[in-house]
Formats: sequence, structure tokens, C-alpha cells
Amino acid sequence: AGRGFDVCCLRHPGSADALEYALNAVASMMKDGARLWIFGHIQEGVLRARAAAPPLFHCVRKPFGTGDARIVEAVRTAKKPRQPAES
Repeated sequence: AGRGFDVCCLRHPGSADALEYALNAVASMMKDGARLWIFGHIQEGVLRARAAAPPLFHCVRKPFGTGDARIVEAVRTAKKPRQPAES
């Protein structure tokens, strides 16, 4: 994928289903190797993003942040995302 975005910041949507849909949507618009940052509150489930990211994204380090806010950093893989109708 030579075309697409190099970076994306995504607010954690708050549910596992919405996160899966969002990851497929942003993956379809990103270059392979592009950076993704998912941010949100621990109580809203942002830490789930680390487990939900593969295989579309590879998490590059442990979530970071202060207080109850966290950022999950990942890199886009070559895995093809599902089309919206499949989500």
C-alpha cells in the first residue's frame, strides 16, 4: 500500500465492537508501517486496544500515560483489513 496516511490518532470508542470497526476503518486508510496512537481512559477500556490491534497493527511498546489516561502505540502491518460490510 503506497498510498495512505502515515499517522493516525484515534480516541478509544468505548466498546470492543466499536474498537474493532474503527481499527479496520483506519487500517484501510493507512500505509504499511504507519503509526497509530489510540488514547483514552483506563475505565473506558483503552488498554483493550493492545489486544485488539493485531493482526492489523503491531504494538511497539507498553501503554503509556499519567493518571488514568493511557496511549497505546502501534504500527500498521501488511494484513488486509475487512471491508465495512464484513465488520
